[in-house]
Amino acid sequence: MLLMQSQPSDKERSCLVKRRYWSEVDAMVMASRQQEREGVPELGTYRCSNCDGYHLTRQVA
Repeated sequence: MLLMQSQPSDKERSCLVKRRYWSEVDAMVMASRQQEREGVPELGTYRCSNCDGYHLTRQVA
């Protein structure tokens, strides 16, 4: 019997290409480092419902 693997949704695929941080503090530290080293604009963090980790975002409220 063949088992068919389901394809990840667009949302899940998006999560797969992003760096995952295990805590919000880790993500915030990395955001701060990127701002200092690379001069990127302000970065925020958000909890991902797909991987249960945290990602960085340029969309800051």
